[in-house]
Amino acid sequence: MRYFFRLLAFFVVLFTWSTVFAYTPSTSDYVIVDKISTLVDGYDEYQLEQFVPLLEGAQSAFMYTDERKYWYAQEILKVIDKRLTYLSMNALLDEIAEGNLVEKWDMVEVHYVWSLDDGTVFDTSIEDLAIKYWTYSANRPYQPLRFEVWAGQMIAWFDNWVFGMYVWEERRIVIPAEEWYWEWRLDMVQEIPMETFEEWGMIPVVWEQYNFWFTQWVVVEINEWSVYVDFNHFLAWETLIFDVELIGLEK
Repeated sequence: MRYFFRLLAFFVVLFTWSTVFAYTPSTSDYVIVDKISTLVDGYDEYQLEQFVPLLEGAQSAFMYTDERKYWYAQEILKVIDKRLTYLSMNALLDEIAEGNLVEKWDMVEVHYVWSLDDGTVFDTSIEDLAIKYWTYSANRPYQPLRFEVWAGQMIAWFDNWVFGMYVWEERRIVIPAEEWYWEWRLDMVQEIPMETFEEWGMIPVVWEQYNFWFTQWVVVEINEWSVYVDFNHFLAWETLIFDVELIGLEK
């Protein structure tokens, strides 16, 4: 831990040096970066990730005001990125060597978060996130999704996603609308006579969502004689983002 604070102190001293515009790195600058690279080799992934926001902030702050400090921030980020890549690849190679990657017929447990490309979360297996994003329901359990890979328990593309994962690995999958709930279709908007709603004992309300006859639909327009109902899935036209983390694996 003392090395961590030494490196942090080094960054603070480095970025308080005098400003030099139109900066051309000298040999001594590259020597300093090499020394930083040697220090970085002693840190784990978690420690290194703490420096990334600091250095990215420095890049933004000094981009147009201090070329020397900007150059240092850029070079140190490259060093850290290289080290993080090395650690990640080593972790993957260790898992491969030990045979701890997901294969057919393995039993797995995953946490997941479904969201839209605007950041809206609409489903998750993590209770704290459900509360945070106002999707919490007391009528369902919040626990990892457990299933046997390729045993027909999940739709095929879900099985494909977890192939080759190792425990604690995270993946993000982006699903275009046409590959998920298809695109929004005009022919899925149907006209229903007003008297039909009266027979059902229902009072239609525009933009109200209904679950009836095992289908989900939304009233989009009402006039004196008819109700126009949209039977498209509520996620039609939406690009979905699926974040999954493997937390358990049984061979």
